[in-house]
Amino acid sequence: MYYPYLRGKQNELLALREFAQTLNGTESKIFPIIEPVRKNKSSLIKAASVLSENDIDFGIILNPELGECKSEILNFSEDIPDGSFSPTFIVNDNIDEIQSIIDKNRYRNVYLVIAKGALVEDEKLMPFVNSETVSGVLIDPARKGDVRSLKKTGKIIVELNDCFEYRAPNIQYVDIDEELFSESFSSFEEEGYQGFADYTSLPNVYIEGGALPKVLVMNFTYRKNASQLMVKHFCSDSNREDRSNLPKKYKESANKAIRFFESISYTDIALQYLKETIKQDKYPGLGVIKRISVLHHLLLVQSILS
Repeated sequence: MYYPYLRGKQNELLALREFAQTLNGTESKIFPIIEPVRKNKSSLIKAASVLSENDIDFGIILNPELGECKSEILNFSEDIPDGSFSPTFIVNDNIDEIQSIIDKNRYRNVYLVIAKGALVEDEKLMPFVNSETVSGVLIDPARKGDVRSLKKTGKIIVELNDCFEYRAPNIQYVDIDEELFSESFSSFEEEGYQGFADYTSLPNVYIEGGALPKVLVMNFTYRKNASQLMVKHFCSDSNREDRSNLPKKYKESANKAIRFFESISYTDIALQYLKETIKQDKYPGLGVIKRISVLHHLLLVQSILS
């Protein structure tokens, strides 16, 4: 099972909805983990509804660390039916607080996220994970001691990797055609995990807004061979010294992506949307570009695991 970790921005949530609507009764191999970053819940509630309608299990972080909801304890009991999602918590030195929230709300099927750099209270972790309310843990595989112990619990243990190499400004991608993204899809079972997780084709770095790019880059994953996912960087060519004419830059990047995937005989609805925008001479905006990239990645991993 694949556990993509996504922030609850509009375009990430729209990508999840579009992915769900492509299944048409097919079993989902995707278990999204969503960290809310907007106080307005409407987009998240709609996404949760579409995921549930299409029998996709998912988790919502109830103690987000980023965005408008940072440091809040969230509760969706009035907006999302009980039992339709897995309450999920980011673990630091806050195990007692999380346990109190779980007990107060009688949560079940809880997931935990132990990311890189988390300050975990080691003597409390194993008893907490072994409690009947906890179903699974997403953990940075570099925490080797914790990983070895967790694998003995019989719970769902998932490796959480930061696969996308973030570079700023975008012009740094110009000389990097492609990079290794992940090998986890082919190795997680033999390494003793029940799944794998990452931040999709987006960086783990949380960025709120940002300036228009001088170089427009589209980042798309693809399967290179039996054990490797790569990420290709499709960069615009024109006027790299200024931020003007984004529609032209979009067309340059999109055409490169279209030609590449045609060369390897791969397509999906995200790539088809790219083709439609080019045919219509339409520039959809930077947010939609991110949405297309995420949707493509979800569809690719679903096809591999299926």
